[in-house]
Amino acid sequence: MHLELCQADDLGNIVKEEPNPIITIRADSDDDLKFVVYSDSGIVSIPLSEIEHAIKVAKQEVHSEDFYS
Repeated sequence: MHLELCQADDLGNIVKEEPNPIITIRADSDDDLKFVVYSDSGIVSIPLSEIEHAIKVAKQEVHSEDFYS
């Protein structure tokens, strides 16, 4: 099983010219979840746990430029 994120318009309708997913979250044979990004250069597969960790750190550490002024 997997979850696909596709390009959509402002109303949430899938853009018909780009029906292929840009990101997929899928389970491999060991049920480990992977965050898969598709691009013209190829496919990048990252463990979902690493994405979750990056989001957690970003919420604490990433600020706008105005924050530092």
